[in-house]
Amino acid sequence: MFRNLRIWSVLLVLGLILGLVAACAAPAPPAPPEEEVDFVFAQGADATKTDPTDVTDGESIRVCNQLYDALVRFEPGKTTVEPNLATEWTTSADGLTWEFKLREGVKFHDGEPFNADAVVYNAMRQFDPEHPEHTGTFEYWEYMFGGFKGAVDEEGNPVSVIESVEAVDEYTVRYNLTKPSGPFIQNMAMFYMYMISPKAAQEQGENYGLPAFMPAGTGPFKFVEWVEGDHITLERYDDYHGDVAKVNRVIIRIIPDNAARYLALQAGDIHGMGFPNPDDVPACEEDPNCQVLLRPPNTTAFINIMTDREPWDDVNVRKALSLAIDKQAIVDSLYGGLGVVANQFVPPSLWGHNFDLEDYGYDPEEARRLLDEAGVEEGFTFDFWYMPNPRPYYPVPEDIAEAIASYWADVGLNPQLKTEDWSTYLDDRNAGVFDIWMIGWTGDNGDPDNFFCYFVCIPKPREGNWNTELAQQAIDLLLQAQTLSAQAEREPLYQEAAEYVHEDVARLFIAHNETALLFGPDVRGFVPSPLGEEFYNSVYFEG
Repeated sequence: MFRNLRIWSVLLVLGLILGLVAACAAPAPPAPPEEEVDFVFAQGADATKTDPTDVTDGESIRVCNQLYDALVRFEPGKTTVEPNLATEWTTSADGLTWEFKLREGVKFHDGEPFNADAVVYNAMRQFDPEHPEHTGTFEYWEYMFGGFKGAVDEEGNPVSVIESVEAVDEYTVRYNLTKPSGPFIQNMAMFYMYMISPKAAQEQGENYGLPAFMPAGTGPFKFVEWVEGDHITLERYDDYHGDVAKVNRVIIRIIPDNAARYLALQAGDIHGMGFPNPDDVPACEEDPNCQVLLRPPNTTAFINIMTDREPWDDVNVRKALSLAIDKQAIVDSLYGGLGVVANQFVPPSLWGHNFDLEDYGYDPEEARRLLDEAGVEEGFTFDFWYMPNPRPYYPVPEDIAEAIASYWADVGLNPQLKTEDWSTYLDDRNAGVFDIWMIGWTGDNGDPDNFFCYFVCIPKPREGNWNTELAQQAIDLLLQAQTLSAQAEREPLYQEAAEYVHEDVARLFIAHNETALLFGPDVRGFVPSPLGEEFYNSVYFEG
């Protein structure tokens, strides 16, 4: 957090010195090749939209990372925040005002100028329900900032941390807050704060970001085409304000099957891929024509439960579901040595993790006893939903779902495995269609608030309607933590909130996973991110 320009200037000078030292120590990446080359990356599912403000899935975010910029960004491979479309920023002593100086001369891909008015437009499009282009759900804005303009709590206080956003001059913008926000600058670096062209959004309206329409950001690549279910093509934006891409085009191919993606990599048809089968990771490590890069662990896999529906509204039934699952066996057999058993939202690699929390363990006899006590008869049938494509936290979701279902069957339950395409899955989750379903999270900003408040602070069907007395105690702690700036003050609040989630069995936590990415032997410049936020303008080929 930067308190004044003087502090920022000192840090900038130090950064320049360190940059010069690094430049002397290692050769600079090569300039763009004379012969144009493409970088082909394969993912397991199609994107849902190219509107960064209205997506939550990693496949869409991967595309948006190449097309857009935010005012600030995370340093590649880290969770520290650095300038991007804003060159510097300051905040008032009370933490209620944040002012950003904008980079001059930047244009959107459609030729429109980037300035303070564009920033205000982007903010109000999400924040204000009366805005003419407020046509999405804007989940991230609502959860990370607490709500939308005009919404109030029971006491009549605004629920949103944002009070207003205003243009001070052409290249200065000011965010006014209703209360201090500890994770504010981290949130500003996230993808939902990417800047889109106001002209494109106005012209396309609710269609913005759909396959047949042309998105426009300021990022290192611009949109070319989207053939649904097959590929998305982007091309280098030569007027990019930062490091111009070293490849001509990025082609993101859709190959749903993990094994088929690996075969395509071995054949040289693609240059990189995500979500390999766990067994393919050691195989790649032994292959001189393949390389493995690992993201630092920052994921959590869990099962969500509709806590206000019978019989799941009984905490002992939820506890029985947990006790019936041998999580360690699942991690050992289906995570390829890259996972650890989870018992809470926040992974152990992130501050805010509660190391004193003990999981319920594996005890099928106690699980059956609790089910009998709750009146859940042998053979009770219910639908258990799993996603159709691999996720960072579920490398083989169908196999993991089958394992979980078999454990539940062992205690006399009769789960029926169900799935559907990824976009519909997310829509149905939001609409409360499911009773029990697999889902998870990759941290977006290096702050435990991002793991907790997105799932807990606003009870909704998409998060299991968890709104018990313990839920309210957790919410109070999380909202208090948001107003504090010191990590030492905030951390115990997250650790205590984890105890309430655990006691009420609001989720069945499965695993934290270190995600592997596989590449061809000559790919260079790819920087794995703990946030899953990778950018392809640094990628080049050796030789």
